[in-house]
Amino acid sequence: MGYRTEYAKLTVFTTITACGECCTGCSKKINGECPGCIEADGRVPEWAQSGTCKVHACCKEHNARFCGLCSEFPCGKLPQMISWNPEIIDHLSKLRNEYIRDILQDCYVEEDLFPMIFTEYEEREYGILFYNTQNKDSYDSNHAVIYKDRIHDLPQVLKDIVEFYKANGSRPIIYQSMLDDNWFDEIKDELTAARYKSWIEDQEYMLQSDRNRIIPNPEIEVRMVSEWNNEIENVFLEAEEPWEIMVAKKTLAYQKAWMFVAYLDGKSIGLLYGHISKRACRVDYLIVSKKHRKTGAGRALFYSYVEWCRQNDMGKVYIWPDGDTPKRIYEEGGFRVVEIRKAGRAVLDETV
Repeated sequence: MGYRTEYAKLTVFTTITACGECCTGCSKKINGECPGCIEADGRVPEWAQSGTCKVHACCKEHNARFCGLCSEFPCGKLPQMISWNPEIIDHLSKLRNEYIRDILQDCYVEEDLFPMIFTEYEEREYGILFYNTQNKDSYDSNHAVIYKDRIHDLPQVLKDIVEFYKANGSRPIIYQSMLDDNWFDEIKDELTAARYKSWIEDQEYMLQSDRNRIIPNPEIEVRMVSEWNNEIENVFLEAEEPWEIMVAKKTLAYQKAWMFVAYLDGKSIGLLYGHISKRACRVDYLIVSKKHRKTGAGRALFYSYVEWCRQNDMGKVYIWPDGDTPKRIYEEGGFRVVEIRKAGRAVLDETV
């Protein structure tokens, strides 16, 4: 196998309660005295007088899995609400850091592998070669992902990638694995020697830590769709991005894909789509037709997506913004940047 998918995890966060405790192994739960805070939605014997755990209810109100992930953490209410643990802020801070590290590791793996949904690929010892000879203008469909720890002879790997894509009639493009932060900066001289132009892009990763504060335009209707139609295709054409049609069409055929379409006066003007894997829920693309931008279509679409995630208790939802405008929309939806990765890119310089 030419790609990495596994790494060590210390904590199973599906067992962590709002206050940062773990019910697994608790004698009260084992003996049937308490159903568990997660299973009982906060309604446990210790909180019988008030009906529900105040910490659990507060986390639900703030859309946080546990206190350490709340946008207001650490707040002044914590010492009183979790009085039994004098080290609660330190404990929740450590849990937060571990949670973010774990979910981001899954996100980085997903960033490497998500093109498998919609394009052809071949595995190599050093990585994966994605290709689609019918859609050569799509970078997501035509690039190699390479891994630092799987390469023993870099010049030979770079030569092999050139030969593969030349044979397919495509320009050789290479992405570093997102697990190997800033690696292409370390090997820029080797890339140059092999006639590659390389650069580093800041890639911001956002997780939700606040409530959805988007107020959607009431004139825009958003529907969730499961089948491809001409209205969807027209959005890409009017946005002048025809190369994304095949990508979106194949993605929608994926069993765990999702898509929201925005309509204004009965006409489709924008869409947001993505997919769910065993690792994460990824937003693949947000697009609005050129003449309908600044109508609130993007906000309406993202509002519907965030609410859908909340209603379905979707875990490991992440996104990275491709520009300032979508970033502002995602922030209104409750998402915050938690890490910036240095993404390496390289393309063969065919003028040399």
